[in-house]
Amino acid sequence: MLPFLEIDLSNIRKETIVELKRFRKDAFDIKSILSSATDLKYMTMNI
Repeated sequence: MLPFLEIDLSNIRKETIVELKRFRKDAFDIKSILSSATDLKYMTMNI
């Protein structure tokens, strides 16, 4: 099983930062995170 989000600290992309913001305490929404995880998982499988 592949992770739904990989973070390369030596090459941080703007899209990665947007995804990471969802994990902040004040913005944490489990439904949104699970939806994004599903989308990202299937996007990486098609690469």
